[in-house]
Amino acid sequence: MYISKYALRSIYTIYPESKDNIKIFIIIVNSLLFFLGLDSLLRLYFCVTLIEKIFLVITLMKKLLLAIIFGITLCMPFYSYSATSTEFSYTTPRTIDTGTFNEYRYKITEQFFTLRSKWEVDGELHKKTLESIGSLAANGYKYLPDNLKNKNYLRKLLTDLQKGTKQPNNDANYTQIIKSISDFIDKVDIQAIK
Repeated sequence: MYISKYALRSIYTIYPESKDNIKIFIIIVNSLLFFLGLDSLLRLYFCVTLIEKIFLVITLMKKLLLAIIFGITLCMPFYSYSATSTEFSYTTPRTIDTGTFNEYRYKITEQFFTLRSKWEVDGELHKKTLESIGSLAANGYKYLPDNLKNKNYLRKLLTDLQKGTKQPNNDANYTQIIKSISDFIDKVDIQAIK
């Protein structure tokens, strides 16, 4: 056999997934060596050595590339954010929101959580909390454009709060108040500075 056992062993260990292709390649090289003679044998030996080194470099590059990809994947922080998102939480007050409708959104949301927890515990709507939500909504309306859509959301909320005051144990009133608070907080027209 013209190709050394060392070359075969190193090719198999470096590139084990293609043993059949390497065997076919070695048969072709051995056939060529037999027909071309000893002078060509020396040249082909160097070619086989070169091919062996190419297999080694390819395998090392694959391993290096996989290690880099794996390292980058492990080192990446798992943050979820969007630069184009305009949504923000009404549960965290920001200093920039002071003196705007967003300040009242936060306060109404805070009172809503109080209303919800008292409803879940006592099974009734507390008059003080309903009045507080109504007062905050009326004050927050002052920071909104004066149009029919915004007036309608405010009136609907105030009406539902009054119904809740008159019938504090009514499940339907509680559900309607939740919907009205949500509409007033989320659906009012706000003029944004552009």
